[in-house]
Amino acid sequence: MGPPFYCPDPDCGKTFDRACDRDKHNNKHTKPSKCPICGPTSESFHGTAQKRDLHRHMWAHHPNTARDQNIPREEAPCRYCHKMFRKDNGKRHERKCPMNPNRER
Repeated sequence: MGPPFYCPDPDCGKTFDRACDRDKHNNKHTKPSKCPICGPTSESFHGTAQKRDLHRHMWAHHPNTARDQNIPREEAPCRYCHKMFRKDNGKRHERKCPMNPNRER
């Protein structure tokens, strides 16, 4: 392994074995994905670390713009009841869905 890669944020202090891991982590500090509608002056939304989080924000707060710009929607239907869920929430829902014959109880 090479030398550690340090997070450039002076208040953080985390180290990483790979530069790519450090760069991905640094996005949490810099939040490079900015909303084109809320803008950098918005007090309620300053940006996201990952583009998918910006897409989620666009669908939640600016659905017409998200639709017009063909921003991918992170939703999928439940295999059992067909309600729409965000993918991460959908997997949890499917395990407990009342229509699932093998659901967790």
